Amino acid sequence: MAHDSASVSDRELLDRMLAGRNDWTVTLWLLVPFLTIPVGVGYGEKAALVALFASLALCVLLLRLRDRLPRLQAARLAELEYKRRFRLHDLQKYEAEAIASLDKPGAPEVVMLFAGQGLPHGMHHFVRIDLGHTPRLQIRRAPRPLEALQDEDAETKLFRYDQPLTAAQENRVRELLAKLSPATLTPPSHSVIDGFPCTAVVLRRGREPMWVELNMAGLPRELHEHPAACLMRLFMELEQEVSERP
Repeated sequence: MAHDSASVSDRELLDRMLAGRNDWTVTLWLLVPFLTIPVGVGYGEKAALVALFASLALCVLLLRLRDRLPRLQAARLAELEYKRRFRLHDLQKYEAEAIASLDKPGAPEVVMLFAGQGLPHGMHHFVRIDLGHTPRLQIRRAPRPLEALQDEDAETKLFRYDQPLTAAQENRVRELLAKLSPATLTPPSHSVIDGFPCTAVVLRRGREPMWVELNMAGLPRELHEHPAACLMRLFMELEQEVSERP
């Protein structure tokens, strides 16, 4: 059923999305206006014009009826669940979610968010770090929906991780966090076409968010130790470490 997308496997989610994209009926319906050509030849321009508008109206009606097909509704819901499951929305959406969590009982004292996107056709990466009584690490990695539907091996590229931070990981995070401030996080001047643009935000209870954006592709050596680069690299290294575990 279309409404159970949240409970299905990743494979089933991809299958439902693909079923909505493989729809040859759209092409057939868009050919309807061309049927007015023989009308023009046989009955004149006015008749052809009337037939054209009638065929366009028929196309709109057919496309609206098509949108109600259960298969296509299931595909749309599956894509929404795919984006939710792998955190594919803009980081601002998750900032609001994290800020709300800071005010809850037993909430973390710090939440750190990261998003990176390989361009033009790379993977999307999402990392969340919670520091507090129970430090946790959350990671999502997935291709964007369009790329996922064009890749037969998309399922093997999906990655989800939700586990407590190890003591060593927590120490690394806290050590870097102590060096960060709005001033030190001012991103260096660095531009590159496509690459791996990254965005991160550090959220602390009672303080202003610290945002930073930096493209980590082709980073000059002299910028490797810039605090903004160090922060991005910390997220990337944590993801790499846990994804390489057996």
